[in-house]
Amino acid sequence: MRRVTRHNLVRQRSFSDRLLELMRKYTNQQLTTAEIIAELVAMARAVSADANRGNTSTPALSPDELAFYDAVAQNESAVAEMGTGVLVPRHATLVM
Repeated sequence: MRRVTRHNLVRQRSFSDRLLELMRKYTNQQLTTAEIIAELVAMARAVSADANRGNTSTPALSPDELAFYDAVAQNESAVAEMGTGVLVPRHATLVM
């Protein structure tokens, strides 16, 4: 997870929050060991898919460009002003 998100603080925070929430649920016995393992496998798949997210957009984006788009897309006034079609390149999705 660190290797994939090291330059993208928005994605790093998103995955970190998901992991902390999973651990909180496990600690509070809201999830069984099997459920936590299944969730971690799903999260690993999401991190793996995220590693190639910039390559699937048109045109392909470098990790730094993708991090920039993610950061700007977090700014509500920028989204309201520009719209998601401008801030998120075609075929790229922001999964939070």
